[in-house]
Amino acid sequence: ISDYPYMNCVIQSKSRKSEYHLSYITTGLNWGAEYNLRLISDKMCDLEGWYSIRNDLNLKYDNTDISLVSGQVNFEKQPRSSAYSNQRKATAMPPPEITETGEYSVFHLPEKINLFSKSQVRHQFVSKSEIPYESIYHISHSLQRYRRNTDAQSQNIPVYIRLELMAEDIGRFQLPGGSYKVYEQNNASLTYIGSDSYSIVEGTDKIKLETGRTQDILCTFTIQGFEISRDVGEAQINAVFENRKDKIITVVWIEKFSDGRWDILKSTSNFERLDAYSAKFNVKIQANSKEEISFKARIEKM
Repeated sequence: ISDYPYMNCVIQSKSRKSEYHLSYITTGLNWGAEYNLRLISDKMCDLEGWYSIRNDLNLKYDNTDISLVSGQVNFEKQPRSSAYSNQRKATAMPPPEITETGEYSVFHLPEKINLFSKSQVRHQFVSKSEIPYESIYHISHSLQRYRRNTDAQSQNIPVYIRLELMAEDIGRFQLPGGSYKVYEQNNASLTYIGSDSYSIVEGTDKIKLETGRTQDILCTFTIQGFEISRDVGEAQINAVFENRKDKIITVVWIEKFSDGRWDILKSTSNFERLDAYSAKFNVKIQANSKEEISFKARIEKM
């Protein structure tokens, strides 16, 4: 095909004039979903979803039916062209018809579109206002098994933000995986606060977006280790959380242990053992205040 870009097809037909459909796989056509998420309050957000369809070929498609396949489809890797013309369209479109084919979802665009060569088109397929969401503040820390007596060591641990919202609050259809750009809206101005990508969701699935770290919540860990024997060590952990916000927040703290045989001997806060290697603390901090949590742990070599 690359040396001689024509295909000769032999059609067996009972009549001289027949209609037929020729199906083949070609590279150079790609698509992705893009979402804009605007936080309009501490609990509510607005969302717009777009299909972004790229044509890297030198071919123009007129009045074309488009179906977008969502799923893990493997093709031979080909170099992607980055050359585009200035033809970039954005239009609104009703929600697509969705069918399931094996392990894939197929989104049938309800209207025919034109794809110019070396161009990109974007079609809005969802727009929803006042969607409830939740901000999750979280940290992760790993505690090693101490081999010797150590002096107290202090470390600043960043606190990250995760936004969570339900797929069914956006629409009663399957949402394709794609990239999410998150903005904070203040009157008529928008402030970009982060982006993330997420996979296909529907119904009661949660969309979980990691948008970066917060500057208003600080956490300092101070750790001192004690050697009990060659294979056993203890550690004293002191964590100080500072909340500079004008509201009460809760930080989800995941403590990970280097070995599966561990035990928290005493703690100033309740915790939950998640699995053999981790525990979870929910730290509630009042507005413009500090909260201090400490515990003593023993870790044994397996």
